[in-house]
Amino acid sequence: MSRIRASVALLVSVALLAMAGSAFASEEQVGLFDPASGRWHLRTGGEDATSFFYGIPGDVPLFGDWDCDGVDTVGMYRPSSGFVYVRNSNDFGVADLEFFFGIPGDVPLVGDWDGDGCDTLAVYRSGEVFVSDTLGTVVADSSFFFGIPGDRPFTADFDGDTKTTVGVYRESSGFVYLRNDLVTGVAEQEFFYGVPSDRIVAGDWDDDGDQTVGIFRPSLVRFFLSNTNATVLADEEFDFGASAWLPVAGEFTTLEISTPPTDILSFPAAFDAGAGDFVAEVLLEAAVDVPGGAPFTVSWQSDREGPLGTGATITASLSTDLADTASHVITATVTTASGAVADTIRVIVFVPSN
Repeated sequence: MSRIRASVALLVSVALLAMAGSAFASEEQVGLFDPASGRWHLRTGGEDATSFFYGIPGDVPLFGDWDCDGVDTVGMYRPSSGFVYVRNSNDFGVADLEFFFGIPGDVPLVGDWDGDGCDTLAVYRSGEVFVSDTLGTVVADSSFFFGIPGDRPFTADFDGDTKTTVGVYRESSGFVYLRNDLVTGVAEQEFFYGVPSDRIVAGDWDDDGDQTVGIFRPSLVRFFLSNTNATVLADEEFDFGASAWLPVAGEFTTLEISTPPTDILSFPAAFDAGAGDFVAEVLLEAAVDVPGGAPFTVSWQSDREGPLGTGATITASLSTDLADTASHVITATVTTASGAVADTIRVIVFVPSN
C-alpha cells in the first residue's frame, strides 16, 4: 500500500482568466475476496462495487502497488504451493508476475518497506517477520520478531513516514499492537479495537495521510473504520459483502485532485435575449492524470441547470433566472474502469450593477 498517488486538477475559468477549482479526494477503500469462488468485490464509492474473478478457491488475497504507479491491484498467494501471482490491473486476466515466496503455512504481508513507492512482500511465521524489498523468489532482506503465535498480522504506515510496518491483532483479547520500525521490539502503540473473530484491515480512510485501523465483522457483514489508532468508536460504518469473504484495503479509485484556495467563484452575467435571462459563459476544465494512461470520462452537472456536458473541457451557460445572483453547485465526475471520483465547486453568477 504505497503512498504515491495520481493527481487530477479541476480548474474553472471564464474567458481567458483561469482560476483554481475544487478538489477530488482519493481516500483508501475496502474490498472483499470470496475464497470459495475466487471473485473480488472492490468498493469504489458509496454502495458501488467493481467485481471480477481472479485466483482460485483457497487462494489468499493480496493487494498492493506492484508496478509503482500509485494504484493498488490484486494478487494471490497459493498456500498449497507457496506461489504468488500478482496483476497490475483490477480485472480478470493472467498474472503479470508469478514467483515462489515463503513456505506453506506462512501468512503473506504486503507493504512498501523501504518507502520507494513500490509494494513488495513479507511473510509472518510464528511471530517472526521475513521482509523482502524485491518482488520475486529471493532471500529475505531482513527479519525480526513481533507478536506471538496465533496473532493476526497486518500492515500499514502507522506514523506517516511513507514506510510500511507491521501490526498484530490478538483475537483472543481484541487488542491491537503497532510498531513503527521493522526491528524486534515492543509495540509503540497498543489499544483495544473490535471483538474476537473480527478481521482487521488498515487504510487512510479520510485522506489525511495517516493509515488507521478498521475491522470487518463477519457476524454483521459490516465494516467499522476508525480515523484514529486508539480505543474509539468507529468513524464510519457500512454493510458490505458476505460473512465468509476476506477483507482487503487500498487505493484503487486511482484519482486525486489538489485542494484549491477557494471553492466559491464568481462570474458576471450578460443578458441573453434568446434565453430571456442573464447568462455567464463559464469554461470548465479537468486536467486529469490517470496512472498508466488508462481511459477516463468526465461529466459535469449543475444543481440548477442539470447536465452540462461531457469532456475534459466544456463551456457551460450558467444563468441567474433574472435574479441579481444565482448559486450553482457544479459537480464533476471522473470515471475510469476502476471506479468514479466526484466533487463539487460553487459558482456564483451575478448581474453587474451597471
